[in-house]
Amino acid sequence: MQFLSQKSSLKKSIKNHGKKILKVLILLAVIAIGFLGFWLVSKIILNTEYPILPVSSSNMCVFQLNCDGLMHPFERTLHVGDLIIVQGVNAMSVRVAYPNSDILVFHSYDNGGLVITRVVAKEERNGIVYFRTKGDGVGVHM
Repeated sequence: MQFLSQKSSLKKSIKNHGKKILKVLILLAVIAIGFLGFWLVSKIILNTEYPILPVSSSNMCVFQLNCDGLMHPFERTLHVGDLIIVQGVNAMSVRVAYPNSDILVFHSYDNGGLVITRVVAKEERNGIVYFRTKGDGVGVHM
């Protein structure tokens, strides 16, 4: 009789753990769907393939020796590890008023990676808009 009682309580325990595991899996699915939905909606609203990006290089940091944000967290610069929100815009609407000009994100011709940099000058030739850019902590690029 005691063996049957233990077997029955084991079944109840397994059933309770199964319900808890199911609740956790449902919660994880809801969180994953929420993040995916947020990402897709952000892409549509901001008109860009990459609506949120991490800063991965120090070319936008005016403090080249230490650009982690710990030594100067409130300076107007982009630190390595910062997250930026990116919005796709028409090239002609990009503001050029260096050093307070717009920041661009574009694919590098060298390695295809994304580059974050500030606009120094803008020029239109044959219907194509060209930008001269400069990282806040480095020299001018074309």
